[in-house]
Amino acid sequence: MGGKRDTRAAPAIDSRPMSASTPSTPDDDPPPREPQAPGDDACCGNGCDPCVWDFYEMERERYFEQLRAWKARREAARAGGG
Repeated sequence: MGGKRDTRAAPAIDSRPMSASTPSTPDDDPPPREPQAPGDDACCGNGCDPCVWDFYEMERERYFEQLRAWKARREAARAGGG
């Protein structure tokens, strides 16, 4: 009863550590990039665990964490006059 095995690689997750330091200028601190959703044919439908959609959701959670941190840094820089 073996279904078709998905041999495609899972989307890469950005493993770079999030920086705790505040860059000196806004140009040094670009906003994080939102992950791209898998294509319609990326999921094989065999119930893989994890599925490509699970990886995508993990990437989105990390993106929103990074986005909140980025916004906080920007706000702190504005409040500090920097």
